[in-house]
Amino acid sequence: MCSKFSIDLDWDSIGQNFGIDESNISRDTLPSRTFLVKPKQSIGLIAQGKDGTRHLRGASWSLIPRASATDNLSYSTHNARIESAGFRAIYCESLAHMRAIIPASGYFEPHNRRPFYFHAPDDQVLAIAGLYSWWRQTPSSPWRLTATMMTCAASGGAATIHNRMPLLISANMRDQWLDPHQDGSSILDAVHKSGERLSQRLEFHEVAHISGDGPHIIKPVSEDSPASLF
Repeated sequence: MCSKFSIDLDWDSIGQNFGIDESNISRDTLPSRTFLVKPKQSIGLIAQGKDGTRHLRGASWSLIPRASATDNLSYSTHNARIESAGFRAIYCESLAHMRAIIPASGYFEPHNRRPFYFHAPDDQVLAIAGLYSWWRQTPSSPWRLTATMMTCAASGGAATIHNRMPLLISANMRDQWLDPHQDGSSILDAVHKSGERLSQRLEFHEVAHISGDGPHIIKPVSEDSPASLF
């Protein structure tokens, strides 16, 4: 499961890349650049309205179903497996018509307690499949945008590190994935197959640790680095 990723991104560039008008970028809700995002923290989310307008705004990374009476869930909702999302009540409504793209610069996965960082070979933006939900505790409370990241079985070199990985959206599947008029269950297989080709081109390397924030946490472990004394 992916529980940590990086958003070393420029939101204006993301907006241009995904065809989002400047007026539909909610800059005041978007997180600052960071190399380490964890569940329940703020992430960037791209979604499309029924009128075809795309929006970029901040969301809380852990989906809260609209019918939930509380945001303190007893189970984790930052990842949704593609194998079961269409059958789980918590995700099926979002998969049907509330799909999104979560932009990332890279993500982390462990292998034998050693952390590894995954990114595109040219460091382009990773378009990760997401689902979203608007939630509020009471009718008078403000609406809150929440989201989950979809995961699939790892493929290519990534499978040598971890058995799961984020579902990547290829450029030719973005329009279909974001279109709320299409049922997500009917296109999920095509999205997955297209994303597998991207997955097999990912590069990855071991990092020293995943703590704090800054570019140092994504730097490769140097083979000639001195061993720790403690």
